[in-house]
Amino acid sequence: MEDRDLIVRARRGDVDAFNLLVSRWEKRVYNYLYRLAGNREDAMDLAQEVFLK
Repeated sequence: MEDRDLIVRARRGDVDAFNLLVSRWEKRVYNYLYRLAGNREDAMDLAQEVFLK
């Protein structure tokens, strides 16, 4: 399933779709934010914010 479809489903409350999106993207999002923030704790906090919005 494509990310676009998963996003639509997650926005409608589908927890499985949300979890699949997170599992697909969490490492890439975290690594990008780690490079920007410079430390693990801030990168983890920012990544959580990304997925909750």
